Amino acid sequence: MQQSEDATFAELLEHLYAADTAPDGWANFLDRFAAIHPTGGASMYLLDPQARDYPLLVADNTRSTTDHIATYREHYGFINPWLPHLPGHPRGYVSHSSEMIVQDEMKETTFFNEWIAPQGYDYCLGTVLSYDTNRIMVMSMMVGESTSDLDAATRRMLTRLAPHAERVA
Repeated sequence: MQQSEDATFAELLEHLYAADTAPDGWANFLDRFAAIHPTGGASMYLLDPQARDYPLLVADNTRSTTDHIATYREHYGFINPWLPHLPGHPRGYVSHSSEMIVQDEMKETTFFNEWIAPQGYDYCLGTVLSYDTNRIMVMSMMVGESTSDLDAATRRMLTRLAPHAERVA
């Protein structure tokens, strides 16, 4: 199993470092990253915690329709209950969304019921790549079904990729 994870990591790393040089490089990297989890959708976000009118720029998002991305930018990004928990989040630490908001509470939100669930997702694994007073960069994987083996493998991969993604982004 470890050899397989190492081979996957090496392939992802190659695509990550090429992401900035090819027209579809970021989408290609995120598609490959999402493929490590059968229900995963990978994203990179750039958040400006000072902005009141445009809280989140979706850098790239895989397995989401352009309509879902547009509605996030127009509405759901403003009510995303995870965002207030990102400033001060430890860089490189891969967290489960339930570490920020209890899953039962999350499932009662408009954000969850109107934006996350219709895409087939249930929760998120993610890490803060970098932050300063002007921005927070996040890499995450939205996930539709949980298994401890898949979650552990995804966390390991995010942990290994995070310092490289920080350099490239």
